[in-house]
Amino acid sequence: MIKDLDYLFKRLDDISKAVNCLKKCLQTIQTEQEKVEPKEIKELKKRLKKHEGLKLSPYRCPTGHLTIGYGHNLEAKGITPDVAEILLEKDMQDAFYDLKQLPEESWKHLSLRRQCVLVEMIFNMGVTKVLKFKHMLKALAEKDYKRAAEEMLDSRWAEQVGERAKTLAKIMEEG
Repeated sequence: MIKDLDYLFKRLDDISKAVNCLKKCLQTIQTEQEKVEPKEIKELKKRLKKHEGLKLSPYRCPTGHLTIGYGHNLEAKGITPDVAEILLEKDMQDAFYDLKQLPEESWKHLSLRRQCVLVEMIFNMGVTKVLKFKHMLKALAEKDYKRAAEEMLDSRWAEQVGERAKTLAKIMEEG
């Protein structure tokens, strides 16, 4: 029994040392984070957010510049490639989600490659306009991919986007 207690106390001591070590590690990490973003920078960010306000759609600031977010001047700064990638991923997700607004019989049976054609069309012009491609959607429901491709090309959209429409129609036809 005493041996068991000695063993337990030793384990508790080891655990206590481990906890103290973790505390020191957390303090070091916190100190490193403060070096990266000192308290003053955090305060600045908080003030900027408060004073600029968050606008999720582009707007004209008081000086007339096209702005978004927390006062990000799109005309002077644009966006970075990293931000563009994030926006692309988000917009792709939205387009895939919007695919579900099309009649199921027109897309549910399609290969992922053909579904991606519809997603690209939704991405490009919005689901409301893709829903107007009634003959294309009917052809897809009937698994007539050649006719669906022809319907894609027989549109104002195809005239506007040119090669893109030809590329997508070919994928839709060939799979």
